[in-house]
Amino acid sequence: MNFSRIISVTKLLKGTRNQCLTNTKGFCSSVTVNPVNSIEKISDASESFPETVDDLPTYFSPTFNFAAYINKSETLRKFVELGVDLSKLEKKKGIAQFILKLDFDKNVKDYLILLHDLGLPPECYGYMLTKNPLILKESISDLETRIFYLRSKKFSLEQVQEIVGKNPYWLSFSTRRIDRRLGWFQKNFKLTSNDLRFLVTKQPRLITYNLEHIRENSFCIKEEMGFDGDEVKILLLSCPRLWMNNRETIFDRFDYIHNWMDISHDRILQSPEILTNRLSRLKQRFQFLKLLGKAQFDETKPGYISFKMFLEGSDEDFVLKVCKSSLERYDNFLKTL
Repeated sequence: MNFSRIISVTKLLKGTRNQCLTNTKGFCSSVTVNPVNSIEKISDASESFPETVDDLPTYFSPTFNFAAYINKSETLRKFVELGVDLSKLEKKKGIAQFILKLDFDKNVKDYLILLHDLGLPPECYGYMLTKNPLILKESISDLETRIFYLRSKKFSLEQVQEIVGKNPYWLSFSTRRIDRRLGWFQKNFKLTSNDLRFLVTKQPRLITYNLEHIRENSFCIKEEMGFDGDEVKILLLSCPRLWMNNRETIFDRFDYIHNWMDISHDRILQSPEILTNRLSRLKQRFQFLKLLGKAQFDETKPGYISFKMFLEGSDEDFVLKVCKSSLERYDNFLKTL
């Protein structure tokens, strides 16, 4: 968001209450989450609310466009000032009707104040409303309770800002559901309280993700890939996005890395990000190195190539700096695949 937009957003909030959330020291207590025996099956945040806007009367056709209403709606104009992507909202079922019914001062401003008081910068507001406009259906008191809950579990203010800023759906989950989710992760991955706070802050989307999908990926990583419990925990804390990836995709990557590139489990644990790279990219680069006789990933031997050198950078950097070859030769090689 540029400077003029920040000024504009600040003006939107001017003259309203400023109840800062920084004075929450009294809520800090030890982390105690309640593991659950039965796991709730929730596909994702968008499916987790029975009372969605779908029950609103349908006034517009499926090809509805906000453009026709921008001059008539103060709320739409202020949404644009905030950086809300209206083109994405108009594609979501029922959202257009919901937004056009909103009065900015009565139905939106208090939510912006809440985010402001939390310490989130104005440039975050548009992103959050674009991703989860249904946060405007939650009561302010419920949202404050959900923020206080995190503070009570010894999440710092900066961590809470990270969590809410990275995962706009977080505040749409009740404290009871979040507590159950945290308990499930702590129990199943044997996490300490510090581990749990680290995981939540690093990848808050994982906590509100489809639990069935997470269980399937855990089974794949442990039973099909062969990582033990401690190793699974290392992978979770270092590369939590693996649990949100497609199960078949991460297994295919592991199969190629472990069985074709001959990379051990221990070596993968040292650089788990290799499991997040596209399989096609892994194949292309490894086979080209092999063609050149330079596929050497053992750091105890001459010609060692680190995973960082192997994975990062553009194809041009990889070919010229790592392989010491020419782009023409690499292009000709790719044509043979």
